[in-house]
Amino acid sequence: MQQILLYVIMSFAILGLGFLTGVPTYGKENESLDAQVTVPNNTEISVSPLYHSNIGKVTSIKILNVTGFPRTEVSFTENGTMVDIGNVTNIGTFLETNKSDKSISGQGKGIIATTDGDLVMWTSYDLGQINSDKSEKYRGIIFFDAVSRGKLDFLNNTVGLYTSDVGSNGSSLRQIWQWK
Repeated sequence: MQQILLYVIMSFAILGLGFLTGVPTYGKENESLDAQVTVPNNTEISVSPLYHSNIGKVTSIKILNVTGFPRTEVSFTENGTMVDIGNVTNIGTFLETNKSDKSISGQGKGIIATTDGDLVMWTSYDLGQINSDKSEKYRGIIFFDAVSRGKLDFLNNTVGLYTSDVGSNGSSLRQIWQWK
């Protein structure tokens, strides 16, 4: 039952993420778009990313299973920027299942840290696609849990939506939008 609920949440999250890459919708007629995009049922997603990586790299890939659908463990590190915080480091590991249609489903865990040592842990779920040039594009949902009082405390028990692009050379770029 928990797995079904997770897929329902992911479906709505990824549907909402589509609004970030498409044409924004406006909450009320003649209302200007400033810092929010209103999607169905009045859910708001920040127009500007809360986080974006400046440089990222896949640091390791471990093959877990080659029978059926291949499963891998992929770790990464990113240097990024968070709105109103500045420079942060994002490290994490995903368990990925590669499907025969070149899609990938993943579950990840990690930590974002400020230069002052404030931390927020995250858990995420995503769906990806392998492109013809062997690069990968992911869309997902991320759940935050602040483990320290400080600059990242505002993320405690919040949700975000993200996109991640992984180049065929292992470089990665990620953007996270806060889902309010």
